Amino acid sequence: MEAKQRKIVTAVNRHWHAELIGTDMFWCDILVDAKFSADSDQLSQYVVDYRDNLKHHIEDVLSEARLYLMCEREKVRFNAFKKPGYNPFTRKMKFHFLVGESSRRASLTVDIRKHFFPDLAHPKVFLESKFITLLKNEKDNVTLSVHDFLSAIGADLGLNSRVVSSGYSRSPYWGGEEGALVMLQRQAARFTSDDKDLVVYINEYNMHLFSNKSRASNQSGRNIIEFSDESIDMSFMMLSRSFSLYFLGCDAEASVEVKNAMANVSRYLSRNQIHRITVDHAYEQDGEYLRLCSQEVETSPSHVFTVLLEHGKVVLDRGEIYD
Repeated sequence: MEAKQRKIVTAVNRHWHAELIGTDMFWCDILVDAKFSADSDQLSQYVVDYRDNLKHHIEDVLSEARLYLMCEREKVRFNAFKKPGYNPFTRKMKFHFLVGESSRRASLTVDIRKHFFPDLAHPKVFLESKFITLLKNEKDNVTLSVHDFLSAIGADLGLNSRVVSSGYSRSPYWGGEEGALVMLQRQAARFTSDDKDLVVYINEYNMHLFSNKSRASNQSGRNIIEFSDESIDMSFMMLSRSFSLYFLGCDAEASVEVKNAMANVSRYLSRNQIHRITVDHAYEQDGEYLRLCSQEVETSPSHVFTVLLEHGKVVLDRGEIYD
């Protein structure tokens, strides 16, 4: 059986490649202080501590070179008026949810031993509409948001994660003393609503610059150059802009974000004599929370695309990785 033939393109001197190697996902709405404070008096200390710990973790993650993707999802809440059930024969628990604006009822059966406590099938449960705490004992417990919980158990409610924005954690536009977490909170506030939930994926990538004009090269005849500390920030900025074009489209009239992305990528590629940027954003597993989509892109856990500069114009090629 013959291998699939790749598209033949003109040889170029310089290009770079980004490959996903890790992701942190969390529910952005709970980071917006105004929304969280409205419910804080009704929340358990477990939830307050969980949020504080989450914010510290995110601050640490954002201090590194990371790209974020913000995604809208259908609103999901635990049905706090319906107690989780336990089946002693299957040793599984049943949890109940309210989905969407219409609060459609849904339920999921979960083997707690598989995901949380290997030696405990029926822990004590503290349930709030947005959070859950599973207690083995006072020192051994797990608190999660509803989206953390659904992601952890590999739930499939038939919902999509629709990308609405992308950005870079060390963006120069986030300068000042407030820090990346505060700026991320402000960015999230632009997209939060009462009708949808907003989740954010903070992604880590391996990035390499390839050049055909060098003595030191790999077996393919191309030199592989590591990005310098000075260039990594700009490269991640352009990676963020490339994701904007991929998920939001290339129509500069559609939004300011797309217009800026087109202009920034074009200028960057031209000035640095780089012909293309290839991106491989793919997960080894599959799951509802790993599948991203937009109006331009069908839902999938794997997104492969190339941004090229052809005849001075930025072109997006979905699904092609060039050799």
